[in-house]
Amino acid sequence: MANIQLQDVVILVNGTSRYNGNAFDTVLVKTFLKTDEPVLDEYYVPSGVTANPAILELLKLQNLEVTPFKADTLLAGTEDIRDEALNGDPAATLDDAAKLLLLSLLKKSALVPVAGSNNLYELTYEYKIFPLAKQGAPDSYELQIRVPFDGLGMPNGSRVEVTTILPPWNDRRR
Repeated sequence: MANIQLQDVVILVNGTSRYNGNAFDTVLVKTFLKTDEPVLDEYYVPSGVTANPAILELLKLQNLEVTPFKADTLLAGTEDIRDEALNGDPAATLDDAAKLLLLSLLKKSALVPVAGSNNLYELTYEYKIFPLAKQGAPDSYELQIRVPFDGLGMPNGSRVEVTTILPPWNDRRR
């Protein structure tokens, strides 16, 4: 397993909600990863697809996030979902169904090597975040990022740098 030496993340939250009736904001994530060895794994990353809020709730209940996953991790054990359902195993069926629902919100992507460097990779993806209306905060949004990426180690001495650019606060009640 490759270990992260540096993960440099820039998150740009575009305040599209100011123009779309507070439906969603768009988030662009650009990550540079410096590792101690080559990373050959394929990843699934957010595809920017607009998800049904019920799907997002189900994923949350299953402790899954719309975040980059190693292909092997995400697909592990899902091939038997039909058999689990036919054998009356709702817990295993739900676990696999949640992974497959998450897969429908992701796209396959490789870490792109940065030319002229060793073990430095770039990954860019975009997704939407939605207002926390059900939690009683219709003008608030929650942003999460997971580091390190699935399948990468983070030993002592590793660094993570996160820069987040947010839109200006806008009181929609005026």
